[in-house]
Amino acid sequence: LITQRFTNVFLLEAQAVVQFNSNNTVNALPAFEFITKFSDKLQLRAGVLVTPTTTVRPNPVTWQQQSETYAQSRIIGSKPGVMLRYAPSKELFLAYAFHNHSGEWANHLRIDYRKLRVAGYMRLDGQYFAGLKLTNNRLDLCMNYSSEQKEAASSVFVNLTERYTLYCDGNYRAETEKNEVLKFGARSYFNSPEKHA
Repeated sequence: LITQRFTNVFLLEAQAVVQFNSNNTVNALPAFEFITKFSDKLQLRAGVLVTPTTTVRPNPVTWQQQSETYAQSRIIGSKPGVMLRYAPSKELFLAYAFHNHSGEWANHLRIDYRKLRVAGYMRLDGQYFAGLKLTNNRLDLCMNYSSEQKEAASSVFVNLTERYTLYCDGNYRAETEKNEVLKFGARSYFNSPEKHA
């Protein structure tokens, strides 16, 4: 992550994530944004940036994204566009953006209220996507629906203790009326001052 501040109002921020796999495969996630801060509450961003809908996914530079669920992986990544962000209070956040999806433009909207995040987009051709994320000490829920894929997907993590978590992850295709993905599992977290696993 690189940030260059030109003035108190204008700055440039860029980030990139590169993942090296076997067989010489390299996955890259580049992003850059020009940010204009009108105030502490209001910002305008332009460039190849994370869409309001993308923020329902785990952050790509954290370990959660390396083990994201099927439901989380169905959410789009960064796209070229422009976004207006407004945070009137600590509990409320609003974002509107206009992004290009490989030649098709889409209106994006995101609303955060406390621990709840609702986001989605509607393309100019009428296709839409809606996603929801709810996170608290006991629960981590991600749900979404794509009209283009005619697919609903959801994942839920239930924290039994600080160390042990149960999860369920799955999808439902409206056309075939079938589940293609259905997973149940458990995770254990190991924390120490030196390392995280």
